[in-house]
Amino acid sequence: MAKISQLLILAGIMFLAGCRPKIKETKDKIYSRHLQKHISLTVISTPVPKNKNDFNLLLLNNGEEMQKAGIGSILDSLYRKKVIKPLIIVGIDAFDPGQEYGVAGFTDGKNQGALASRYADFIVNELLPFVKKRSGVRSFRTVSIAGSGMAGISAIDIAWDNWQKFDKVGFLPDFTNSNSNVDFSILVEKISKSRKKPKLRYWLNQMDDVKSSQRNDSTSMDRLVDTLKTKSVDGVTHVGEKGDKNFAIPFSDSFSQFLIWLNQGS
Repeated sequence: MAKISQLLILAGIMFLAGCRPKIKETKDKIYSRHLQKHISLTVISTPVPKNKNDFNLLLLNNGEEMQKAGIGSILDSLYRKKVIKPLIIVGIDAFDPGQEYGVAGFTDGKNQGALASRYADFIVNELLPFVKKRSGVRSFRTVSIAGSGMAGISAIDIAWDNWQKFDKVGFLPDFTNSNSNVDFSILVEKISKSRKKPKLRYWLNQMDDVKSSQRNDSTSMDRLVDTLKTKSVDGVTHVGEKGDKNFAIPFSDSFSQFLIWLNQGS
């Protein structure tokens, strides 16, 4: 009889564990008047809290890389460990990354980033209201935006120009750990000429490719950090990671650190 009771208790525990709310992942689309096309979205959310306004929101460029990077599993693990609060991540699939990711009002020598201003308008004026309506959240606890590579440049630029809409911004390592170099010089030029002092918190995750000859002082993240400091901008977290072509800190570890930081003070 005792054995039967133990089996019933064990079965009950397993049943309750199986019924525990899980991370939810869905696909969605939004038509953008600014970009004049449908934009695909990947939405990953922790279970809905009693008060929906307790949700934090993260808009993530490079949305097409989310599944490959295992972001759903990372979020699920951290939430189960109770180290982050309720969070919705909205990944945006860029239709034309070379044109949409960049610095609004600036283009490089190859005319890259020509649609950066329109992309920013899409994020602020179309996507944010769309996410609020879809999720039923009037006001998120915090709103953040992030990305890697040129998508990270785009995230910082959008947050800088629209700091009233965002609380935090993150530049992340390459989702695929490719150690690709990014030129920060155009973004630095814009920020250095700006009179703004946005009340933002910055997560700048740097992967130093010690074998690359392409990186120099004028294009590196270090110059961006120095420029933010000269503007008396507070809240800069500069994560310096050393690596080379044969070694890279796993994206899952870097992204976990970012989500934990995102959760702080929210």
